[in-house]
Amino acid sequence: MRTVRCLVMTGLFVLVVGGPGELLAADLQIPSELKKNFQGMPGSKTLEERLEELEQKQRVADRLRELDQQREDRLAKEALVVGADQNGVFLRSANRAFELRFAGYAQVGGRFFFGDTTQSSVTNTFEVRRFRPILRGTLYRYISFKLMPDFGQGQVRLMDGYIGFDYWPALRLRAGKFKPPVSLERLQSSADIMFIERGLTENLVPNRDIGVQLFGDLIENRLAYQVGVFNGVRDDTSTTGGSITGFDSNNDKDYTVRLFAQPFLGTDVEWLQRATGGSERYLGPG
Repeated sequence: MRTVRCLVMTGLFVLVVGGPGELLAADLQIPSELKKNFQGMPGSKTLEERLEELEQKQRVADRLRELDQQREDRLAKEALVVGADQNGVFLRSANRAFELRFAGYAQVGGRFFFGDTTQSSVTNTFEVRRFRPILRGTLYRYISFKLMPDFGQGQVRLMDGYIGFDYWPALRLRAGKFKPPVSLERLQSSADIMFIERGLTENLVPNRDIGVQLFGDLIENRLAYQVGVFNGVRDDTSTTGGSITGFDSNNDKDYTVRLFAQPFLGTDVEWLQRATGGSERYLGPG
């Protein structure tokens, strides 16, 4: 500020004493020390220097935004998602690599007989036919599991309990206790059938069994297959080998093969999409 004041006073003095004509000469005779002071003052940067400074600030700002976005993406992947849909209540990671799902259903019925009900085998009664909580989930995206007990009819039974590996849709593995691939109606969930009780033909096929199964979908889901090896159970039962404990009581095993085709799936004709065909092979002991 002292330098500026000196220059202003010098200019005014020349203007008053010497007139406009001598102002130019005085300006040309500014000491070199004053010129150096002016060059070092703020605002004296060149255009290139200012552009370089702005570009540096922009690069820093862009990098900060990139780091913030990476942090938000990392937090989003680690966050848990809680929700519900038609398949139950779920708790899962944002990338769906881990999931835990809770569901279940109950079916209540009654049996009433007309006429003489004094016989011990004939009783008018209500009953909880099925009461089945369901716990299923996914681990590391490709490992699946299901646990479904049944508390109906005054008993506690394990209906489904298995683990699977589902890396390839065309080749999946399942091991544990589940439905063998026999009978189309049996493979339907009891929550999806019209009546509480199944048809009498289901008394001729196994209910659940313990074993290992390979299965998958081919040709854009138009052909499904199942191949399994099981301990073997009596028809319409879930008890392996006739043992209450569930252990196999003999060395024989049951082998099952099933093919199920939907050749018109994905066509424009809606009624043709429901056309199906299948073949099953069930080989029991003996």
